[in-house]
Amino acid sequence: MTKTSTAKSCVACGKALDGQPRMKDSQSRYWCMDCGAEDQRKKLMSSGGGNACGGCGEQFPAHQLSKFGSQRLCSGCIRTRTKGPGLKATLTGMFSGGGPANTGNLYKLLALMVVMIALVIWRYATL
Repeated sequence: MTKTSTAKSCVACGKALDGQPRMKDSQSRYWCMDCGAEDQRKKLMSSGGGNACGGCGEQFPAHQLSKFGSQRLCSGCIRTRTKGPGLKATLTGMFSGGGPANTGNLYKLLALMVVMIALVIWRYATL
């Protein structure tokens, strides 16, 4: 008895899917990865569950977006906005125009600030 194989093709675009990554829906129909993802996105949007992130513009279900200021953002955009570039990069950008050429001046300014804080602490400690 020989086994007959059925050709697997995408129901949306007709692309042959034998030996290729594919999706299978609840009705046992095959979808190529691109058409399957697009179909899922369309279903999400038509069900009213999709919302655009105010940062990246990607569509997400409503429960995956959080209020951040006046916008609704995905977790990736919130992480990007709250993490920031770090103290050294921020101070370098503030005091040297954003370039690394004046990093020495930045360190001098920070050293001066430390000395001034130490003087203030010493002054109040001797009162």
